[in-house]
Amino acid sequence: MGTCQGELCACRASALLARAHGCVERERQDMKAYLTERWKGNFPIGWGDTLREAEYTQWVYKHVLGL
Repeated sequence: MGTCQGELCACRASALLARAHGCVERERQDMKAYLTERWKGNFPIGWGDTLREAEYTQWVYKHVLGL
């Protein structure tokens, strides 16, 4: 993974797959599953700036991207 640790590129990759395969709902479910697993690993170590960044990222995915 790159420096963003899959923050936005995972969403872009999911959108490309959805467009290519025409299965938007499946890609959305896969993206939700990926993010859920990712948050499980980040949650125990979140504090300070890291926690603020994680909360902002969660807000972006939920309110801007609708995930």
